[in-house]
Amino acid sequence: MGRQILFHMLPADCTAFFQFLTTHDHVIATARDADASRVEALDKPCESKKPICLWNRSILPSMMRLYIANADDGPYYRVDDSLPVLEFSPSIFTEWEGVPALLQGRIWGAFESQDDRHRAWFESIRRWIRKTYIKTDAPESYISLAVQEWRNTGGVLLPMFIPPATDAWKKFVQAQLVSSGKSQ
Repeated sequence: MGRQILFHMLPADCTAFFQFLTTHDHVIATARDADASRVEALDKPCESKKPICLWNRSILPSMMRLYIANADDGPYYRVDDSLPVLEFSPSIFTEWEGVPALLQGRIWGAFESQDDRHRAWFESIRRWIRKTYIKTDAPESYISLAVQEWRNTGGVLLPMFIPPATDAWKKFVQAQLVSSGKSQ
């Protein structure tokens, strides 16, 4: 069964997060999907706009991507979710109805393997986020202090997708703008 922790973080927060990861474990950030099976480290994981794979080499010494032959957009290689790795989806800046917005990010693991080290690694990341970030009203969701300040200047926090401009979503965004004093 998969587990996740949700967050909103700015680029500087992402850098601090990766410093935490690499200080405590031998973690490599790599593209989840690629044109080749060989795994290479990303130089700038915080600049990614797509989900990436967090590979802890202390838990999994070697890794190759699986070949996916029958994809709609052609064959490609992908990190197998059943491995003891984590998926990092970054927070992404966007705009919603003319308002600056930030999409929610997450760290997710499938936890199909029974490796206790994998669970312990995820829990150490979860503890760091809980200790470093501010809890929101949503379950397992946190925001950094910098995001809170950005939000107070009129930015809005969105889920992991850009929602449609329905009445319900407009009400959701308006409530955030009112709480920051930036109501439209």
